[in-house]
Amino acid sequence: MTVEVKIFNADTTILNKLKHLGLRNITVCDSKISFITSILRQGQIKQILRNHDHQITKQKSFLDVFSFLYSRLALVACLIVAICAFSVLNNFVFRIDIQGVDTDQARDVSLFLQESGVRPLTLKARYRHTDFSPMLISQFPFIAHASTQIRGTRLVFNIYQAPNPPELPYINIVARFDSVIEEIIVLSGTQVVNTGQVVRSGQILVRAARQVGDFEDGTTDEMGRPIMTPVEIPTHALAIITGRVVASASITVESKSEVLIATTSLISEIQANHFGVTFIYMESFVTGNTVEVTLSTGTISLI
Repeated sequence: MTVEVKIFNADTTILNKLKHLGLRNITVCDSKISFITSILRQGQIKQILRNHDHQITKQKSFLDVFSFLYSRLALVACLIVAICAFSVLNNFVFRIDIQGVDTDQARDVSLFLQESGVRPLTLKARYRHTDFSPMLISQFPFIAHASTQIRGTRLVFNIYQAPNPPELPYINIVARFDSVIEEIIVLSGTQVVNTGQVVRSGQILVRAARQVGDFEDGTTDEMGRPIMTPVEIPTHALAIITGRVVASASITVESKSEVLIATTSLISEIQANHFGVTFIYMESFVTGNTVEVTLSTGTISLI
């Protein structure tokens, strides 16, 4: 560490004494002498300057940080222990949440998971790549699909319930709006669209039918073996489909002063045509006298 020394109304005698101490880089300006030296020499310099007007200022350095921390070792130790404890505890699951079912079903699923060894205070790595869906589907008739997510220190089970066949008609799943498919998981039925595909409102996404093989009477190949032809039978269409909705509208205005009003009107028009959809992104363009507004969502359910 170093100190800056300033001597006021100094004379040649003081300057010579300082040079005898081996001090260098001494600055002399009018009647003031200034220099920087080690804090270890502070005592010698004070002794020489005891009868002179002077000022000694400690210089800041990165070593001050160590001095600050050294004077607060208990606080630093507690901070290190807290960081280490947080790092260790963040590797564990402390709570298990079950979503998508009612209270009674959630209790049954929770008890089954506990009996299967899925409990809190378990390392996240144990569950990170485990597929619980087959186990839950085989145990509970009301479950059609299940997925898991680790959110912080929670293990979240997202349960998708199976339909009740007598109560559901055999109807196709269609797109509610013009949209872009981001994920499609077909649980029942025939998939007719793919991820990344642009679909229009009313377009069929999953048909309420499945194909099975059947043998036609008397139909054989050249070896005399019966030919199996695909036959389509009705079934319940069930799927998990997510995507993005992007909608645009435009209008011609008479002058630039009408752009703001026209933009607000277009936003209201798009939202009115997409009831139940929350748009979170907006872009607006003005080309000549034409105002165009485009609204888009994040990832949402398309069914």
